[in-house]
Amino acid sequence: MNFDLEKILSKASITIPKGVMPTSGLTQRINQLRNLSREGLRPNSVTMIDPGDFARLGGKNTPDIQISAPIASDIWYLWKTKSILPEDPEDSEEFVTERMTFLEELFGGIKPLRTVNQRKDLLLYPESWSSKGFFENNGPYCIKEMRYEMAFEGKSILNVSHGQPEGFFPAFLAFPVGQLGVMRVLSIMSESMAEAEGFEIEDDFKPVTGGEFFPPVHTNGNRCLGLHLYENCYQKKDPGRVEYPAGKCGDDVLPHLWMRYYIKPEDTWPVPGEFIGLLCKPLSVPPHVWWFQETSPLLTVGNWFETSCYTSGIITEIMEPQGEEAFSRYKIKVQGAEIVLAPSDFYEYAVGERVTVIRSMDADIQGFSWLDLVALEASGDLNLTMFIAPVSFYSEGGV
Repeated sequence: MNFDLEKILSKASITIPKGVMPTSGLTQRINQLRNLSREGLRPNSVTMIDPGDFARLGGKNTPDIQISAPIASDIWYLWKTKSILPEDPEDSEEFVTERMTFLEELFGGIKPLRTVNQRKDLLLYPESWSSKGFFENNGPYCIKEMRYEMAFEGKSILNVSHGQPEGFFPAFLAFPVGQLGVMRVLSIMSESMAEAEGFEIEDDFKPVTGGEFFPPVHTNGNRCLGLHLYENCYQKKDPGRVEYPAGKCGDDVLPHLWMRYYIKPEDTWPVPGEFIGLLCKPLSVPPHVWWFQETSPLLTVGNWFETSCYTSGIITEIMEPQGEEAFSRYKIKVQGAEIVLAPSDFYEYAVGERVTVIRSMDADIQGFSWLDLVALEASGDLNLTMFIAPVSFYSEGGV
């Protein structure tokens, strides 16, 4: 039989889609097969590489595990849905740097997802001989919008999901999540978790620096910050609270589906005013292409959680009273934006303290959802629609 490997390779369409970089080992293997064909030698087998397939390449003394081009469902996290960040890439970088300092201060330096909207988002460094530094993902940051809803006492939530766990739930958090399998751990992390007394990030839970073609190889299994929703890719940790796939929350987010976490009446979390995010820790063995994300885990979804009359913030500066005012004014970071508020009375607060902020409430509303959240902008003028009060959000044992 006439064995023409060149024709076989061309007919097999072993190609990598535009914008996808094959690993050096895969390229070398294909070249080796072509060289054997030219020399008239027949290899033992022909390696077929299809999107989504894993191939173990190399000889006995040179093991090398590689992957072909990913299939669309494997890279759902790159698909941009509605983001809480500004559209302009420079503005989104500034927003993360200036308004989300807690990612560095509380979350150990976790970075948000970088999308890949176009080929030029991947900066090429031709002088490099390895995937590390060969490309850099310069795509814009994206934090997909976490959605939520809560009902007032005696009311029910409006965005009902028919597959929700049994029981009464006055509130839920919803995250756009794609096909399970590429993320080993999905977990919820919030500011109040990291602000809790005695909280410290142990070494095994610290984020790992990425920046390569594949996710960094972890040896710490499912260890990851936050409240775990899924481990080992498919293992749901709390079926009594977690629903996936869940009912819609507004518009479609395909290729994502909605994942919900339900809040029970006795819960004393979340804290109104805090940022809540979904962390994704990728499966590192076998690897998949993750487009040079900066940390593992990475922040893919998030939002500020507030209620109709409550939010909170961190005191950044104590200001002198103005004119005939009896109380000091306070600079406070709410939604990461620095604003000026007055206190309700003579109670004093300290810099760095999280304080309760009360806003005027519409008496006719039946609940509160992500649609009612009003984005704040930094301002040096006194905000007259909100004030600081010495109250806590939860009574003992829940809402």
